[in-house]
Amino acid sequence: MKKTLILCLLSFCFASAARQSLVVLPCIGSFDVNGLERLRDKVEEVTRNTLPQADYRLIPYKDVREEVGDEALFDACEEGGICFGKLTGQANADYGAWCMVNRYEGKWLLKFQLYSTGEKDILFTKEYDSYNPKNLGDLVGIVKKEVPGVLREKMLGINPEVREPIKTSFWVAIGLDVLGVALISAGVAKNQDVSKAIDKYKVIEQSPEYYKDARKEVENSKSTRNTLYVIGGAFLASGIGVHIWF
Repeated sequence: MKKTLILCLLSFCFASAARQSLVVLPCIGSFDVNGLERLRDKVEEVTRNTLPQADYRLIPYKDVREEVGDEALFDACEEGGICFGKLTGQANADYGAWCMVNRYEGKWLLKFQLYSTGEKDILFTKEYDSYNPKNLGDLVGIVKKEVPGVLREKMLGINPEVREPIKTSFWVAIGLDVLGVALISAGVAKNQDVSKAIDKYKVIEQSPEYYKDARKEVENSKSTRNTLYVIGGAFLASGIGVHIWF
């Protein structure tokens, strides 16, 4: 029992150590405090929703403020640029992300940066001015649209221009779906044969041999129809199952 517990603890420690950490630092620039906080919160939200929790740990912002202190934090925020790299290191994070907002010739300009303490350099920086944002809502919309792609490319190594190949399971599921629908459709068509056979059986004043053959035709048609329904339904259900599980 003790060995099992120790192994579980060691596994947990190794798994925790393997996870990389990221901190979303305050946004800076020509906007009111509430607006800048909303932008930071949106960056943190899309980061949490984009990076897999098994590989990345998002450091809570409140922990950073407690660790670094408000004075050092906001001094770094005012300086901006590479000073954020130092702040990322003080937060014991592998990566730091933040936004900068500026107003130029009556237009809002949004810059997003991603810093790596391991490489001691900024991995990504870009100004989003082609959107021509007019207000805070537009700036938040840019973050929501652009930041996930940056994280997937720079942190997960997923090139947005290269589409993932469609899995074999997808084609298997499609094949099962098509076969299932085809069999069910055949069952529906066979149901018309059942109706015709029943009408034939209902014809009056015929020989016993006639009714015997007509009854047999009804039973055979029903049996074939039901078999098509059952097998078709099974194939269709299997296709849906493959879609869900794979």
